[in-house]
Amino acid sequence: MSALRLVPLCPAILLFVSLGLFGCSGSDARNLPKSTVSGEITFDGKHLPDGQIVFVHESGEMAPVEFKGDGKYTASVAQGKNQVMVKSVVITGGGGEGPNKAASMEIQTSRIPDKYMTPALSGLEYVVKPGPNTYNVELKSK
Repeated sequence: MSALRLVPLCPAILLFVSLGLFGCSGSDARNLPKSTVSGEITFDGKHLPDGQIVFVHESGEMAPVEFKGDGKYTASVAQGKNQVMVKSVVITGGGGEGPNKAASMEIQTSRIPDKYMTPALSGLEYVVKPGPNTYNVELKSK
């Protein structure tokens, strides 16, 4: 008899689960129109040797992309307002052996000021428009 009572609840449960999984707004961030953004990243006028640039759209969608050597990057980014963060680190350590685990741990040291590694603090913003975009990022030590 309890199975019969659950049958009318099934559509309500499905609706609740659907709203939880897909949200109430009806817009899915993954369906935002995208454009190609290309550029180069410099720090105090010199290309960063490697790292990552991340575009964070106002919807929360993120577009991370690695860059190497010449500081150039190309990314597919959601159109509209994006905050931008950059990370570039030097990895040291990791060569230790034996019971001293601290000697074997990798240590990451940032090549750039820490503020650039947080979208809200970086001061970097870019509005992506339809079509190809160029955004050169010029980071400063001061």
